Amino acid sequence: ATLADVSDRDEAEALRGARLEVLARDLPALPEGEYYEWQLVGLQVTTESGKELGPIERVHFLPANDVYETPVAMIPAVASIVLEVDVQAGRVT
Repeated sequence: ATLADVSDRDEAEALRGARLEVLARDLPALPEGEYYEWQLVGLQVTTESGKELGPIERVHFLPANDVYETPVAMIPAVASIVLEVDVQAGRVT
């Protein structure tokens, strides 16, 4: 990554710990079925049978697969378990 007005290592080092914010419109589009973490956090999770598991509070990035954490469940983010992610509707099945 490059930042405007940061031309050398010392200038970059001075920014260590700074918060970097990027507008969503400036992010590259992801392939279908992939999501940014900020798109997932807050989505309501419901089982196929309609049981509410609460919102995704955190996404854990683990070697085998990501895991979605809700107040009552840890959900492996694999196709056989996560049947649908509908960011527009705000829900995960």
